[in-house]
Amino acid sequence: WCPPCKALQKSVLSQDIFKREAPKQFILLLLDNPRDKSHQSEEEQAQYKRLADEFQVTGVPTVFLADAVGRPYSKQVGYSGEKAPQYVANLSEKTKARETRDQFLAKAEEAQGVARAQFLHQAMQQIDTSLVLTTYKQTVQEIIELDENNEAGLKKQYAAKIELERIKASSQIAGPDATLKSVDKLLTEMKPGGRDLQEALFLKAQLIYRQDREGCKQALITAHKAAPDSDTARNISRILLQVFKTTIKSKPEPPETDARTP
Repeated sequence: WCPPCKALQKSVLSQDIFKREAPKQFILLLLDNPRDKSHQSEEEQAQYKRLADEFQVTGVPTVFLADAVGRPYSKQVGYSGEKAPQYVANLSEKTKARETRDQFLAKAEEAQGVARAQFLHQAMQQIDTSLVLTTYKQTVQEIIELDENNEAGLKKQYAAKIELERIKASSQIAGPDATLKSVDKLLTEMKPGGRDLQEALFLKAQLIYRQDREGCKQALITAHKAAPDSDTARNISRILLQVFKTTIKSKPEPPETDARTP
């Protein structure tokens, strides 16, 4: 296993609080892709490949939360060091987001035109950004079509989302300088807000870290303010503390009194 996978297993998945609380809300499925596949059956290897392709897994560890029909609403790539109580608390928060998503989707079923687009948009606001333009691609396209004249400002907002994902996808080929120019152009011309602004500024901070550390720090602070309760905001908080010795709070962490090592 890679170091992040080992850390997630040791600090979260093997802890009593996770093993006790997570099954109360989720059916747990672990898919393994070890370097040494001699202990795996052909069926296990085929299952991993099929589901990794279906859910577009590009790195490990990747943790998905999915609803009863298998549609994911949360995706977390990597492990940022949360202790088990915080990790479990975050999982619980995400189930509330799924419930809110479903409420707005139900309202959208009863609406038409721009009103339907607005309900669909509210549903998408509950979904992790990395999933909106992939798993929910058809919903995004419908929102754009329903707000064809940008009456609700949604067509422009989703155009910014799509452009940001295009910039990310092409960054390795384009290189850091061209990517930075594209991000700055996006920020200036498309003026994203909320989580889209946060993701754009987070990408910019990574691009300018080596040549402009103060600018990187300010970009991270501004990014955190744009959506302070997101997973990205929690990552930003840790980066600011570890790299810049700057404390900025996301949601408070629950007490650790219930964390027991097996």
